[in-house]
This record gives sequence, structure tokens and C-alpha cells, in this order.
Amino acid sequence: MSKTVIVADASRIVVGVRRNATVRISEDARFDKDQVGFKLTMRMAGVSVAEASSVQVIKAAAS
Repeated sequence: MSKTVIVADASRIVVGVRRNATVRISEDARFDKDQVGFKLTMRMAGVSVAEASSVQVIKAAAS
């Protein structure tokens, strides 16, 4: 389990989207459990941050 959190100022981050998000639904993937599966995909061209201080990575101490 990851114990890392990334906090960012969204107004200072630029994300290039190459393809809009698509949602696919599979009603038979979990037929025996009466569940439906969803998959969201989006192709990104790149991410740019205005200043390095706009993003903070916080890691929990090992215990």
C-alpha cells in the first residue's frame, strides 16, 4: 500500500489532452457476482508545472 500523497495547485499545472475521455462498460465481466465493470481511458500529451513549489510530495514515515 502506498503511503504517498501528492498535493498540487491546479491553477499552476497545465495538462495536454490528446484524446477526450472515453468510458466503456462491461456488464458480463462480473456476471456471477451481479456487478458491472467500468473503464475510463484518456490519452495525455504531457504535464507542465509553472513552478516546482506548485507541487508537494508528502510521504508517510515507515512504521
